[in-house]
Amino acid sequence: MKEQRLWISLGFALACFGLLFMLYVTPASRSVLNGIDTFSTELLYAFRGTVPPDSRLRVIGITENDIQLFREELSVPYPLPRDWHGELIRRLADSGARIIVMDILFSGEDSWDNAEDEALRDAIVYARSQHCEVVLAAAIESMQVPGGMVRSKITPAPVIMEAEPQLGLSNTTQKLGYRADETAWDSLQDGQEVLYSQAVQAFRTHCSQEGLDFEPLLDNAVGQTRSFRINYCGPLEPDAQVSASLSSIFANELFEHRDRAELAPEERERLQRRYTGCHVFIGSRAQADNDYFQTPYGTMFGVDTNASAFDTLVSGRTVRVLPPLQVLLICFALALLAWLTNQLKPVRNVWMAALAISGLVLLCDLLLFARASVELSLSMTLLGYGLPLLTCFFHGAISDELAARRIRSLFGRYVASEVVEQIVRDPALADLGGVERTAAVMFNDIRSFSTISEQLSAAQVVEFLNLYWGVVNDVVIRNHGWINKFLGDGMVACFGGPVPTEQPVDDAVRTALEIVRALHEELWPQLDARGLPRFQIGIGINVGRVIMGNIGSDLRQEYTVIGDAANVASRVESQTKEFGWSILVTQSVVDGVSGEYCFRFVSAQQVKGRVEEVRLHAVLDPAKEEIYRLKNTVKREE
Repeated sequence: MKEQRLWISLGFALACFGLLFMLYVTPASRSVLNGIDTFSTELLYAFRGTVPPDSRLRVIGITENDIQLFREELSVPYPLPRDWHGELIRRLADSGARIIVMDILFSGEDSWDNAEDEALRDAIVYARSQHCEVVLAAAIESMQVPGGMVRSKITPAPVIMEAEPQLGLSNTTQKLGYRADETAWDSLQDGQEVLYSQAVQAFRTHCSQEGLDFEPLLDNAVGQTRSFRINYCGPLEPDAQVSASLSSIFANELFEHRDRAELAPEERERLQRRYTGCHVFIGSRAQADNDYFQTPYGTMFGVDTNASAFDTLVSGRTVRVLPPLQVLLICFALALLAWLTNQLKPVRNVWMAALAISGLVLLCDLLLFARASVELSLSMTLLGYGLPLLTCFFHGAISDELAARRIRSLFGRYVASEVVEQIVRDPALADLGGVERTAAVMFNDIRSFSTISEQLSAAQVVEFLNLYWGVVNDVVIRNHGWINKFLGDGMVACFGGPVPTEQPVDDAVRTALEIVRALHEELWPQLDARGLPRFQIGIGINVGRVIMGNIGSDLRQEYTVIGDAANVASRVESQTKEFGWSILVTQSVVDGVSGEYCFRFVSAQQVKGRVEEVRLHAVLDPAKEEIYRLKNTVKREE
């Protein structure tokens, strides 16, 4: 039974793994799991904490305060005229910046006059002459037309494009989305022109400047997809080392009211200290531009997410997502672990171990990300352990309840309730599969029952037996015994099983004495009052090794006691009518008692089925010896 239950429980655990396998490989459910994992990344980043970004990374944000200052102090509208962006590029190039990424789309549709575009064009050319590359923003726009979808590329104004600037796709993910991934590239149609994102294009430029091989490094980050996971170092906006506002570049004009062409030497030196050898990202930090995303560190503007994506590539902290096969293998191992956890006893140990293992699984997920930038699916690992754990637990609980009901049905009416509950808590005490144990077996029989039953109606016979067995049942249970079965006018009781007791032999002898005394003092007056005949009983007791367990066929089984000790007890009981004593016990009973009882040797007899003689002793109360003697004896004592 235990082995069968064990295999069934394992089957449930494997079935749960199979369910998770189907969820993981089905696109619809996989997207749900990925969505859960996306939002759980906040936990990963919170556990890891912030890390320093690349020391060369700089972000210049155009804030609401910058817009207001330009409008009030310089009468410059927003969006800023392109010659101001050209001047910004010149100053950064003069300050020693290596790469400038403009997260601003200078498209031809909203172009100012040619002079503005020419100023920006000339600034890009000038920056290249200072060994500073400029990456401008482009975009791919999709439009539904009759016959299908048409995709077109939006680039800076033609005049600006005369400078042949490098182009990178600006934010291509949905606005206000949870931007955990960076789209590495896109194309107008499969196999046509490929446009890298601004972060990847900037990284490509960085590799060219540093003499690094771009393609293998990108492949390592992207793998077989067109995206890679951004490993956010932390919020960039409040970082004084990284972050600055547009006002800090034009402090002379805004705060000292100097002409834009003039730049004080100390201001030039300040900018050089800050931007020499740096990679500068420039973009809007104004809420009105609606260019912001939800990230593991809260809301970030597009320019900050672009800078974070670039920092992920430059620093080499690319997040590695385990492939599906490895995730499924881990889930399989966790399902087996959940199954093993459910084998613990008692139940509180299961839950203590489950909590500890669940915490360990979560900690491993967090440490993998914090120490190795490996992202293991939290949803799959927690479900991979939790789902089989709960399923096996509920299977075990249902099986335990069914076993408890079975035990109560077997022992509930003939064993003390506290003993039944003890068996329920630990079924091994009364192993239904069979257990060998030393026990005292008692056979009890009504003398001359056939003669008595001839004098009574069927209803009176039932009443007669119920009165007697009711008294016997109470006495047996009170003395830690168990009534194994009723045999019409006979009964088999066991002491020392199904739950072991401290003094089973004493319990059996004491029970026999109390039954005879109760027969004369309690039951006979009740029989007289009902007009039913009095009767005498014979009790035989033997102690020895017996087998307790389920006996029978697949259709019908019975928990019973078998063995030589039980057979001898039956033969001893039959000798009571021969020697005229109500209670006869074997020598093993006399030798096994620890209390003081009155035994009287009767005879040494060879009983049926035994070669050796069995020494028989009567048990009695000397003060009331007469009630322990039977009338009409056949043999005399030796």
